[in-house]
Parts: sequence; C-alpha cells; structure tokens
Amino acid sequence: MYGFPSLSNDLLGRSLINAAWCASWPDSETTFMLPDLSNFSPILVEWNQVSWSPKIDFKYFNMWAEHSGFLELVKSVWQSDIQGYMVFQVCKKLDLLKQPLKSLNKAHFSGIVAKEQDLKSRLNFIQGLLVQNPSDISLQNEEKEIF
Repeated sequence: MYGFPSLSNDLLGRSLINAAWCASWPDSETTFMLPDLSNFSPILVEWNQVSWSPKIDFKYFNMWAEHSGFLELVKSVWQSDIQGYMVFQVCKKLDLLKQPLKSLNKAHFSGIVAKEQDLKSRLNFIQGLLVQNPSDISLQNEEKEIF
C-alpha cells in the first residue's frame, strides 16, 4: 500500500550524550521538532550554562602605539616575572597585556568608527563649500585640519 509512512516508525528519535556532557551541562534539554517540509525531524539541544562563552580573538590596533602611555603600559606588563619556558613567558605576558590594552582602547579610542564617519561627513561638507568658494582661506584651513 502506498502513502505516507508514519512518523513514529521513520524517526531516529534519539540524541546521544555521555556522562561528561551530563556533568558539564546538567540543565540541557532536547526538543524534537516537527519535520515541516522535510522527511527529517531536527533535534534541538539547548543548555544554560553561564560560565561557558566562546573564545573571542584578540585584535591589535596600530593606533594604540600612537598613544603616549602605550609604551609604558607594555613595558610594565613585559617586566612581569613569569616562570617557565620562554615561549610560555611570552604567551603569558601577551595574555596579561590584553586587559590593559582593552582598557586603553575603551578609555581613549571608543567610538572611533562614529568619529571617523563624523569627520568624513564634515570633510564632504567643507569640500562642497570649497567647490562653491575655492578662495576661502578659513575653509581651506579647516579642510587641512581634517585631512
């Protein structure tokens, strides 16, 4: 007989976990979703663990080196006494440097994209005025300040 097979016979209906998973995520939950337009029913596994977070890459910005306190900050962290192999010492010092650099960035360079956009729009405005009045010295000076 032809027709649609029953869902209960065709679904795998299992999600596999082990003891380590149960220990790490005791509040995990499995939801068997409807197949919708497919022959397959997705299985959604959710967990709530506050301490877990994905590793975020650290990015170095060249503009930090232009800050007056940058070298002193790096020097103070680099003079830390770290025990271990040289490679470990370098990695640990770089790790210790992350938070002070993030603080420097937040204190002195936050909103840099918005500032850049403001300067670009200001420059466009001034250059538009200069097209209309190319001999205006104050507009020329203002353009040089921005550029």
